[in-house]
Amino acid sequence: MNWKRSVRVLWLCNFMVSAGMTMVIPFLSLFLWQMGVTEHHALSIWTGLVFSVTFLSAAVMAPIWGVFADKYGQRANLIRAGIGMGLITGCMAFAASPMALLALRFLVGFFSGFITVSFSYLARVVPRDHSGEALGTLQTGSIAGNIIGPLIGGALSDLFGFRPVFLVTGLCILLTHISHPNKVKTKDFLFSFSE
Repeated sequence: MNWKRSVRVLWLCNFMVSAGMTMVIPFLSLFLWQMGVTEHHALSIWTGLVFSVTFLSAAVMAPIWGVFADKYGQRANLIRAGIGMGLITGCMAFAASPMALLALRFLVGFFSGFITVSFSYLARVVPRDHSGEALGTLQTGSIAGNIIGPLIGGALSDLFGFRPVFLVTGLCILLTHISHPNKVKTKDFLFSFSE
């Protein structure tokens, strides 16, 4: 595959993952309030927990997923992250309690790692004399997603409510599975564990 095409496709994937993960930021505390956490102090604590638990589990799992990528390949790791994060984020639309939302946010972090692995994958497929250009371009996808995600999430939640935004977010992340370079079919991904 042409490395420039890999940069373009991974840029789009990183944009969608970053935008998807930040869409919920503008209304997270309002969503918890809607679930019944109305006391000011409790709302602050729950918002902090629900927001930060994703990054806690992601930090714990990062080295483990790195070993997974070394053993099974970076493409398999990209698929694992895209499917896991997308499905679990979509499930947040059906969370009935703050504890359920907290658990789902923890699981999203558990399956995270898409952006980090995409950098590793790109560094492997890009010629050495173009690696700075390619990795710098890829970084702009994550940054652009982080900028535009909250804007989209805030607008969508205003138009349709909070729960549909989780479904849109999950869909955005799942779309990375469809569009990433050198696609691996799900059955090939599952068989890769037995090799």
